[in-house]
Amino acid sequence: MMLIPEALLDRVNVEDVVRSEIGTPPDKIPTRTVENALGDDLAAFVPEARGLLRANSKPYEVERLFANKDSTSYRPIRRLSLQSRLQLRALASLVQGELVPPVNRSYPAYAQFQTEVLEEPATRYVVACDVHGFYQYVRHQNVHDEIVGLTGAVDLATALSDFLSGLMGGPAGLPQLYDAADPLAEIVIDAATRRLTRAGLQIARFNDDFRIGCRSYAEALAAAIKVTGELEHFGLTLNERKTLIFQKDRYQGWIRAPRERWAELVGANAETRLLAFDSGYQEVWVEVQLPPSTASRAAAGGAALKLWNEFQTSKGSDNADEWMFVKLAGLGLRELAASPSVVEPDMISKLARREPQLTPDVARYLAALAPFEPGFVADVLSSLTSSSGAGTSAWRSAWLLVPILSLSSPPASLQDWVEACFRSRSDTLAGLAAAACALHGWVTLEDVTRRFDHSGPAAKPEFAAAAAFLASKNTNALKSIRGEGDVYARIADKNFDSLSIV
Repeated sequence: MMLIPEALLDRVNVEDVVRSEIGTPPDKIPTRTVENALGDDLAAFVPEARGLLRANSKPYEVERLFANKDSTSYRPIRRLSLQSRLQLRALASLVQGELVPPVNRSYPAYAQFQTEVLEEPATRYVVACDVHGFYQYVRHQNVHDEIVGLTGAVDLATALSDFLSGLMGGPAGLPQLYDAADPLAEIVIDAATRRLTRAGLQIARFNDDFRIGCRSYAEALAAAIKVTGELEHFGLTLNERKTLIFQKDRYQGWIRAPRERWAELVGANAETRLLAFDSGYQEVWVEVQLPPSTASRAAAGGAALKLWNEFQTSKGSDNADEWMFVKLAGLGLRELAASPSVVEPDMISKLARREPQLTPDVARYLAALAPFEPGFVADVLSSLTSSSGAGTSAWRSAWLLVPILSLSSPPASLQDWVEACFRSRSDTLAGLAAAACALHGWVTLEDVTRRFDHSGPAAKPEFAAAAAFLASKNTNALKSIRGEGDVYARIADKNFDSLSIV
């Protein structure tokens, strides 16, 4: 167990911590049970939040999931309880200040990063690279040392490194997808960037992505080697698969390609809005063109998926081109979700299998379409969850449960799969399955409350929501859920008549 020193907690603005944490849930985990239950009345939750911050935490109860980065690699993520999320954000909030400014992950910052090295007239080649498993391998000792060096706050540095070691179960790693961890990652990677700048590299960085401007191919190779050597000081390495060397013109085309191809799809009369591109650890908002009407938006989304499908049948080994078509497919799915319309079901199934990192976008699209085309959605889900299809991880399965929550009458084949998910060892998956089973009458209240008592703290809200939905008003079961605290009382009230967990 871990207890954060009282002297540090006295410096925390708890209301700001609560608003920031509830306002920015991790986007790669589908559940929003706590956020939906707390709603806009966050001030009333602040007293309980103070208690959660001061209570002992149990890091060994953190659930580990594996989210796809692409078809062959995974990003380990931890499903944190509300208590751990608040404690992490509270400690991280004390790190930021004059010497550690807020992390800027905005689109303007990303756009500037992409083009910064091109401003030097001597640039002829660009090295594009990123750190392999960055958040996974950040050493807590490096976090400690950088905090001390930048702020002199030994007590804060020690408390944070101890908290992280307990949370991650070892001396390295930051919880990915939680933006409270971003400033901790930033101070470590910024130290490496400063060393590379002093070594004479013309370098730009966004999170753990680097761009290096070079005058020749030989200089570009030397720069990549130099980055590798400097990262080793911090226990980090480059991602070989994503280390690319471009001629300047090719690089300029590479960074423009997704937006230009999208503009071709939507036509000249499009309006400009902001959409989210997944930059790896979180979404980056990107200015793109959107068609003005629902019909044209759906058409553009479908066309983007067809471009991806055509690329699959003719693709070579160019990672840069593959990146562009995957991004276009993601944009297409988001447009189709905003303007629900049917495309070829086989193409959706193929996309979900070959690009499993797009499972959240596939799930959101199917969920948006379910009220209008339940048969189409059921067919796609049956294909993706069948025993003859590709296996799905707990993370992917959890996302595929989201559209099932939007179906009024799922077929028997999906019922069998959802019930199997409820029996899963993954609490996150079982919690979402419990909600789906409760909604469709496939589970008893006793089964749900039993699993509630044996689940980790991060997934308990979903079991509580399912139990509240199944319970009759003022029963002992409902009272027992409400008695777990203010958060659970709000979850019970929010989910008694209708489920609100995604």
